[in-house]
Amino acid sequence: MRLRKCPQCGQTGGLRATRRVLQRATTRASGSGERTKYCTNCDYRMVSAYSISRISKSSSGSSFGGGSSGGGGASGRW
Repeated sequence: MRLRKCPQCGQTGGLRATRRVLQRATTRASGSGERTKYCTNCDYRMVSAYSISRISKSSSGSSFGGGSSGGGGASGRW
């Protein structure tokens, strides 16, 4: 974890960040959230908005990819 310096008090290690989802993303629309940065040593606080990408529809109905399960390896004859 990289320690960041607070832009207000200059202390290292007290800067924290949290995220909160305001509107969940769906297959029809993207969502939104807010990220809050704050310092545990002083009263610094900054809130910024972020977007959450729309959920894409899968043709198979599952979010996991396919693939074959027969990996290489040695055969019976050498």
